[in-house]
Amino acid sequence: MCVTEKPTPPQGPISVTSMEDASCTILWQPSEFDGGAPEPVASASDSLTLYWKVPEDDGNTEIIEYILEYHEKRITDWTVINEISDTTFTVEKLTTNSEYTFRVSAVNEAGRSEPSLESPYIRVKAPTEKEPPIIQEPLNDVSIGLGKTLTLSCVIAGQPVPEVTWLKNGKTIKTTKVTYENRIAKYTIEETTEKTTAKYTCKAVNEIGQAETSCKVTVEEKPEIVIDDSELVNQLRVGSTWTVTAQINGYPTPTVAWYKNDVRIESNSTYTIRTEEKTSTISINSVERSDSGSYRIEATNSCGKSDVELTLSIIDKPSKPEGPIQVKDVRKDSIVIEWKPPEDDGGLEIVKYSIEKCDQEKGTWIKVADVTKGIDSYCIQRLAINSQYLFRVAAENPIGCSEPLESEPVTIKKIIV
Repeated sequence: MCVTEKPTPPQGPISVTSMEDASCTILWQPSEFDGGAPEPVASASDSLTLYWKVPEDDGNTEIIEYILEYHEKRITDWTVINEISDTTFTVEKLTTNSEYTFRVSAVNEAGRSEPSLESPYIRVKAPTEKEPPIIQEPLNDVSIGLGKTLTLSCVIAGQPVPEVTWLKNGKTIKTTKVTYENRIAKYTIEETTEKTTAKYTCKAVNEIGQAETSCKVTVEEKPEIVIDDSELVNQLRVGSTWTVTAQINGYPTPTVAWYKNDVRIESNSTYTIRTEEKTSTISINSVERSDSGSYRIEATNSCGKSDVELTLSIIDKPSKPEGPIQVKDVRKDSIVIEWKPPEDDGGLEIVKYSIEKCDQEKGTWIKVADVTKGIDSYCIQRLAINSQYLFRVAAENPIGCSEPLESEPVTIKKIIV
């Protein structure tokens, strides 16, 4: 079940950062609701461009749009602008020397958030002088996985509008994947690779001065181990070959270790372990009952650790019942024998015990009875007086019968009262 709710409002209150002839730049500070802190951007002569961050709490569903509202000081009705898909928007046709207040809210499929706090009333007027580039929102360090799309962005003001260039490890980046609109500079990397890891710098220059902001991009990915579901739990007969191959993802390339019952194992006479860049394989050529257990593969790199548990159950015929066979209650034509369950049931439940007798004079084994699991004694009847017998008991599971447990010779004698 996935529970969604309205996003929290973008952060406020709104404050003035710059003013021009018929427009002004505003931003708002974080409130108790975390909806993303807007940053100032410069405006054109007849428009105002606003910028804000997406809410950190989006209500567990994608933000559909933002709604921007504003009104003049002398008018109480809000003017509403909706269907804003980005975190920047230009409000046009502002009146010089009029005062405005602004607020913004976010919308997801669950509904609309409460708006941010209102900004102070802002008087729109022209700027009085030129300004050098100013970094209003710097670049932030980024950690990202392989094969992802990455957009670096920063907010840079200045009058006149600065010229922006991007550098990677101090060298100018020659690409068309850069934009500078509404004072927001963006550089997009369509698909990250190992070579994406670097220091990136955005540099802004105008006739008054220059400014720059830098960040470190680290491409790293927590290890991921992929094993087919059919391999997670295996039941094999003694003598079979067991092989499991795991796909190992992550960057930097993870180190891999295998464990049995929490004890690390290496390649030896029992196990063959082969680890390459993207895979790791464990195999046992001829499994034995002692190979049953809990196995675990663990992958580790600088970004984290991941593991997957596997269960291997080796099944076989049971070992013979535990002895010796106890002979009790000897009568003239019957005897009671007792035995104990086998030490090893072969990994499967015992279904029955088979009991046989052998008249040593005849030398032939004859089936006496099958008894169900849980029974550990049986009365053998129709025995000949003065005859010497051997008795044996075998355990059986769904795989087959054990070797029999055989008794010492027993002589049936007539009881004299």
